[in-house]
Amino acid sequence: MHQDNYVPDDDHVGGDRISIGDLKNTEGVAIGEGASVTINHYHLSPDKQEKTKLPFEPDMVLIPSAPFIMGSDVDEPEEAPRHVVQLPDFYISMYPITNAQFAHFLWETGGIAHAALLWNGNEPPDDKLDHPVTGVTWYEAAMYCEWLAAETKRPYTLPTEAQWEKAARGVDGRLFPWGDEWDAGRCNAEYGTITPVGAFPVQNEYGCCDMVGNGREWTASIWGEHVRQPDKLGTYPWQNDRRNALGEPSTTRRIYRGGGAKKSHDFRCSARGGTLPEKRGPRRNRHGFRVASR
Repeated sequence: MHQDNYVPDDDHVGGDRISIGDLKNTEGVAIGEGASVTINHYHLSPDKQEKTKLPFEPDMVLIPSAPFIMGSDVDEPEEAPRHVVQLPDFYISMYPITNAQFAHFLWETGGIAHAALLWNGNEPPDDKLDHPVTGVTWYEAAMYCEWLAAETKRPYTLPTEAQWEKAARGVDGRLFPWGDEWDAGRCNAEYGTITPVGAFPVQNEYGCCDMVGNGREWTASIWGEHVRQPDKLGTYPWQNDRRNALGEPSTTRRIYRGGGAKKSHDFRCSARGGTLPEKRGPRRNRHGFRVASR
């Protein structure tokens, strides 16, 4: 499942809205119980000189270009309307960033681990090295991406929420990463707990793990200044516009995705929320993140 050499392409990662009817010939694959999964890691530009993956880099999987259904028209107004988004190819990390990976970043940059990480000073517990890092602010996640990009010369960023949802959901608008039926064996469904990355099977045909369950995950996208409803810029239909800008005031909430939940319905791929970038998440559902790349 590891991708030792991958080459990002130079396409801009964005999206254009198209009609639901354009999906009539798009085939989505839901991964059900007992299904086998073949994970393919692709090189977008095989003619380019490949760079060897560095030991501290996350394993990345390709999310191929294709229109996908985003959002929901059921129950939650902030997830409406259900619409179709076209994204070019992009990569996303197979797993959330782990304690070990985040520790390497702090050691290299002289950072200090916050108490919310539940580490021993600047050292993660030995039995938690392969757990997702949780208790991270949006600013810390963005700084990690900036550092990783500088160290590797690859364009690492936080995923937009459209990238995150496509990586979780596939193209066909399924409720959960694996399909429309709830399956507690496909994720960490025990609220308030964190399990190692890879403790559960891959959740979809792309090879992504822990898109739901475990910790919440920051995205690059803007929610706005209000608590319960996104601002106009954060509403759907999704667009590749200023909602993904990084240089916003500290009063602008950022969108998080995934994480733990008490009810199965709340593990749905379309669930979204926003919180201030300086926050680390509630005590039993802290924020972590994964990275994306072009």
